Amino acid sequence: MEITLMIEGQEKTFTQSFVSAKYYRKSLKLLKNLEDGESDQEATLNEQFELIVDIFEKQFTADQLENGLDARQVDEVLWDIIRKDILGWKPYSKMKQDMEQAENSFLAEALENLGKNK
Repeated sequence: MEITLMIEGQEKTFTQSFVSAKYYRKSLKLLKNLEDGESDQEATLNEQFELIVDIFEKQFTADQLENGLDARQVDEVLWDIIRKDILGWKPYSKMKQDMEQAENSFLAEALENLGKNK
């Protein structure tokens, strides 16, 4: 697993080849708290940053992660590290594609039903 951050004006890539099973448990707990609405969005983001720092064995700090991660990639990076790499879910890109297909199917069905009701 790897992550690339912009640190001191340079891209730096960090890798982690072993992830302790305790991070599987921590990832499940974090997602459960997120689903249950037990913490606000900012607190959840901070928890995810701290979890990633720990997973990568503190090769970088939470501040370096927050400041070095492109804002346009935050959702994808967090998803892919925590959900895909740790929990074994599908990649962010596939999840987004599936959501778009489901949305398009829903819209197509709604339009079809609207046409039948006329």
